[in-house]
This record gives sequence, structure tokens and C-alpha cells, in this order.
Amino acid sequence: MKNVFGGDFSQGFPFQGDLQQKEVRENSSKQEHPEIFETNDYVYVKLPMSKEEISSVKIQHTNNQLILTNYPKQSDNTKYMLPSPVKRKGTRARFVEGYLEIQFLKLNEYNISEVDITY
Repeated sequence: MKNVFGGDFSQGFPFQGDLQQKEVRENSSKQEHPEIFETNDYVYVKLPMSKEEISSVKIQHTNNQLILTNYPKQSDNTKYMLPSPVKRKGTRARFVEGYLEIQFLKLNEYNISEVDITY
């Protein structure tokens, strides 16, 4: 094995147990991971945040994505994919017990287009 992969061939296999767990721990400490879940009518995003951070955070969204400016640090832009399409209006955000909770209304009307096949 050393002849083919070199002396430290463990670097060539990124999915080994200890190496992968080390990377996950390093990445999780760099960025906060939100809790994202959906119900029949809503999509919720729950982010750990302090009251001081709330004043500088700017919340924007598209149908599929949440965009946070100044989170987790000043001048950072963070994007999160939403599990379902959401409506443009009707979104609510509130601060509860150390968390920012964002509630989106799910978009139940899907635009379906029929495409003709040419041959």
C-alpha cells in the first residue's frame, strides 16, 4: 500500500471515521447550523442568536432560499436552501429565548408548464 499511495495514505481517503468527524467538528464551530423544518402549511427556520445580533441581521428570501446578511458575523452573507417553495409575502420573524424563528407560508400553487418535444 505504501508503494502505491505513499507513506501517509490516510490523506487519500477522506471518508475514514476519525478524519471525517474532525472536519465536521471544525466546520460546525465556524458556522451556526439552523434548524429547518416544515409542516403542512409552513416552513420554519430556527437560528441561535443573541439580542445584540438581532439589530444588525437583515433577512431576505426567494421562493427557495433564505438569505441572511451580517450572520453569523458582521459583513457575512449566509444562504440556506428551504425544503419547499414559499410565498413572497406573509413571512414572520420573532426572537424567542435566544433563537430567531422565521415562519414562511408554503407555496401550494405550482406553476406547471407543458413542453412540446420536437423531432
